[in-house]
Amino acid sequence: MTASSTTLPVQALRRFATDALAAKGMSAADAATVADVLLWADRRGVGTHGVARLAQYCGFVDKGELDPRAVPERVIDLPASARLDAHRAAGPVAMMAAVEVAMEKARVASVGMVLVSRTTHTGALGCYTQALARRGFAAVALCATNPFMLYHGAAAAGAGTNPISIAVPGGAADPMVFDMTTGATSMGNLAQARRSGQQLAPGLAADERGRPVTDPRLARLVLPLGGAKGSGLSLMIELLASHLSGEPILAEALERTPLGKTHRQNSLLLAIDCSRFVAPALLAQLGQRLAQDLHALPPAHDGQPIRLPGERGDAEAARRDHEGLAVPAVVMGELGALAASLGMTSASYWR
Repeated sequence: MTASSTTLPVQALRRFATDALAAKGMSAADAATVADVLLWADRRGVGTHGVARLAQYCGFVDKGELDPRAVPERVIDLPASARLDAHRAAGPVAMMAAVEVAMEKARVASVGMVLVSRTTHTGALGCYTQALARRGFAAVALCATNPFMLYHGAAAAGAGTNPISIAVPGGAADPMVFDMTTGATSMGNLAQARRSGQQLAPGLAADERGRPVTDPRLARLVLPLGGAKGSGLSLMIELLASHLSGEPILAEALERTPLGKTHRQNSLLLAIDCSRFVAPALLAQLGQRLAQDLHALPPAHDGQPIRLPGERGDAEAARRDHEGLAVPAVVMGELGALAASLGMTSASYWR
């Protein structure tokens, strides 16, 4: 414990998040699913997508943008693909349902694609691709979000910070998991910087007029990663995840329609049954061979190991499962306020 953070057991935070979401009307199973996804991010060092989002998720319920009792519905069912209408379900609930459908399709057709429409904040996409990779499937996940990012060449928001994740079985120990945003940073990082008052690095954010800023109090928009590359990739994710479902996000927001003012996300999840193409033992051998070759490269900086996608997160998760999670003071305050609003006693969870 330090002056700016409190170290808490992972299970204590998981119980608190589960009970808070259940108090908002979620079933015990759905509340546990959302809590698991939030803690997946926290354990791997991605606090912007962890329990710091809990109050936001509860706020979505209060505003009617998240239906805590919604059940994702399979509205299109084809041999190798499906579309789930989430009916405003919590993002992790809809995405975990999509994981199961994608595996079902891939087992039969070798590949399974699932479109997920009308959901809410999905959480860390790597959680879902890793879940598939651990069960022998290569996976790709895309998510389309509201426009909080400058479109390259524009002085206003015109793109989402649309993330992409890819996971493949056969790493040195666990699947290789790559998870990135198409923005130079995420909206969660901007919110975290505003909470802490921490100055932003140049090239991450802009004010409401599109002017680059480093003061988190002025930051309203994310800059695209790599300029035209980031905004172009974001646009294509919108076309794939939203337009294929007939549920546009960007156009509604840019035209300021009533629908465009609501919080919505759409996703695409692809699963590939690796065993149809290569024996699992050979795939593992190939992955481990490549991992060894990359780890053997000379490091650019002494004392800093070369790591493959997912390895840093795996190491962090193992450490935090043992040592606990350092929760920033501002997040502790938010959790306490949330507990009070729900008639819960947060301190009882931390004992």
